[in-house]
Amino acid sequence: MTNTAGSKVDNVSSPMDYKRAAVGIAIIVAASGLMPFADDTTPLIPIPSHNFAAWLFLSWGYLLFLPAVFVVSFRALAGRAISRTWVLGVALLVAAFDAYWISTYWSLGLDYPGHAFVHAVAIENALAFALVVGLAVVGVVRRSSAVSEYAYIGLFVALGWCAFPLFGHFDL
Repeated sequence: MTNTAGSKVDNVSSPMDYKRAAVGIAIIVAASGLMPFADDTTPLIPIPSHNFAAWLFLSWGYLLFLPAVFVVSFRALAGRAISRTWVLGVALLVAAFDAYWISTYWSLGLDYPGHAFVHAVAIENALAFALVVGLAVVGVVRRSSAVSEYAYIGLFVALGWCAFPLFGHFDL
């Protein structure tokens, strides 16, 4: 799309934005939905603490929690040039809180489920948030709303899959 001066504009909502959002919602639900497939936390299914807490209060309704937050925030940001910077800021903030969370609960994780688990989950989180922050930076530098939307989807996938892992024992 071009503006009246003839330069390319990438901050206007299009049907493709909503297709990306729909794919994002499906991936977020899939990532959040891994929890019931684990009898306990595993390196591939580290169980985010907020998913476990939502499961305790909402039972299976927890599957709708992150997608609902994503949809509301995605619609609020759609088509706004400020959204690229906002996505980068939120990605950096969540990555910092996640690193703090892991460092705070590191010793608990070493007690149970163990050294290998804690290291694997820390590496998963570092890679996930490096990818999300990297995409967000590319979105800002290239002024691409599409790349920022992928970073935003990736942020919610990381939140549904591995962010703020539950270090401890639980039974579903």
